[in-house]
Amino acid sequence: MRLIRTIAMAASAIGLAASGGAFAKPVASSPPASALFSAAATRIDITPADLTNLNPFGGGSFVAVHDPIHARLLLLADGATRALVVTFDVPEVGDMTPFRRRIEQETGIPFDHILLAATHNHSAPRIGGISPGTHAQRPVAESFAYSETVYAKVLAAIKTTQAALRPARLGYARGHLDINVNRDVYTPGKGWGLGTDPDGISDDGLPVIRIDGADGKPIAILFAYGVHSTVTFGLKYLTDDLAGAAERHIETYGDDGVVAMFLMGAAGEQVPIVSLGQPRPESAAFRERAFKAMEAQGFLLGAEVLRLAQGINPADAAVRIRAATRETACPTKVTAGQMATISADASPEVTVKLSALLLGDIAIGGVGGEVVTPIYRRLMRETPLMRTVFATNVNDRIGYIVDDAAYDRPTFEVNGSPVARGCAENAIVDGLTTLFRQLDR
Repeated sequence: MRLIRTIAMAASAIGLAASGGAFAKPVASSPPASALFSAAATRIDITPADLTNLNPFGGGSFVAVHDPIHARLLLLADGATRALVVTFDVPEVGDMTPFRRRIEQETGIPFDHILLAATHNHSAPRIGGISPGTHAQRPVAESFAYSETVYAKVLAAIKTTQAALRPARLGYARGHLDINVNRDVYTPGKGWGLGTDPDGISDDGLPVIRIDGADGKPIAILFAYGVHSTVTFGLKYLTDDLAGAAERHIETYGDDGVVAMFLMGAAGEQVPIVSLGQPRPESAAFRERAFKAMEAQGFLLGAEVLRLAQGINPADAAVRIRAATRETACPTKVTAGQMATISADASPEVTVKLSALLLGDIAIGGVGGEVVTPIYRRLMRETPLMRTVFATNVNDRIGYIVDDAAYDRPTFEVNGSPVARGCAENAIVDGLTTLFRQLDR
């Protein structure tokens, strides 16, 4: 059934791309946008000029640039406050606290109204340092230098974008897409390993937020999906992978100037349905196949986002912006298996960082780590707001965050999580639902 739906989606996507226009024109004239709610968005190139020592997985350098990588910025205002969402085509943003403070100081955007998120693309440099207790690769000098270059570009872009704020309206839709699959596989006699388990738990939900200008054309489209961007992982070519391919598809086939922003959902144990695995042969034919697989799955995701966005009729209503953050210190544990070889910051505690951003009745809940599907599903059962978008690797990445029941199975994610059992799941679900209730008053 998954395959049938995926093929159907491909056919739909091809038809959509061939149509030459992504968004249907409204039959009646659009009402004026809210005088208070305003938005502006932009995309900036953050491709490093020097690829030396910037490959965070396995170390070393990237061979060449296959696709440029970008940071995408969305600035929102409601007449009383502002909020900023930035997505980066990179594997992770480390502890963003210092950079968020810097943004606040230089632009006036409140610290807790700033969401900096990584698409978790494994074929790009990382950004930022690591928090105490984090299980992640330690950044090298070249990585820190690259981060500073990116910070300067983002700050300049924020200041330019502030001047471009214009009246806007907001809309939401939710769809489904089958291009992710659970990667945890149990083999008798061998135990738990990585692979593909079509019967394993996955979530195919695809929430989409569309923000239009007064002319009815989209300024930005935010979308969240639970999948690793690892189709070309291991080739050592710098690219934006699946998430970036989807963003590019939307920006190519959507209205001129639209900025597409991928938020990684609950993807801790989710990989692309076509993931070519490692080790990889060093051949031009294999590389071409890998990049075709990346573009194909990005096409499916981008085309479905466009289809959903086309059906959104953004409301002309005042949109109030509210935001808050919350931190919970959890005890750490020893990592094991393959993940034990990754250097970790030794600390008895690790901080789970939460971010909540409400745009009218739409809630974005962010977590600073890679969260597995069962935690997300529990959150969606308990959230007080129907229009809830879940995003991970936001403002930090401490490593894998698994549900309490998962600790009975030594999967890749359990072995690689820095968090001891009995803390993170409740911290996330209870923490975000509490923030949502407090903000939705």
